[in-house]
Amino acid sequence: MKTFLQNILAKIKGLFSKAEDQTKKLTLIAIKLTEGLKAVRDGQVDDIVLSIVKSALPASSPWIDVATAFVDKYLPTTILSLRMVNSIANITDPAEQLKAILVQFKLSDDVEKNAAYHDFCTKAIFCLADGKLTWSECVYLAQSGYEDFKLGLLK
Repeated sequence: MKTFLQNILAKIKGLFSKAEDQTKKLTLIAIKLTEGLKAVRDGQVDDIVLSIVKSALPASSPWIDVATAFVDKYLPTTILSLRMVNSIANITDPAEQLKAILVQFKLSDDVEKNAAYHDFCTKAIFCLADGKLTWSECVYLAQSGYEDFKLGLLK
């Protein structure tokens, strides 16, 4: 068991060092877009999407159109998800609350469903690890473990 965990931790440590430059750039853009969302959350702006993208990328970036399309498409659904969570939280009966969650889940698009699955799996690993793994390690284990599971390598 110890060797298995050591191998997993070694994989985690080498994850970012092995990532390609393009992947690092895209990750940085995603982080900056998220930070841009945080920055405009409480401000008064006319074009929220444009403000978020401008805060994340220089005007000459080749990713402006892609980032704008992403924010335009997913910002509303992300905010609606937060509202749905709040409305579901107001349901007092746990069984009815779970039914409402499943209804909303079925109506979600594939990106939202996959994010929810990934988040749930990561939280489960984090809980089961009982403080022995960091959140980042749990994220990595959820992703790599699921890929291994789909390939039949994890049973």
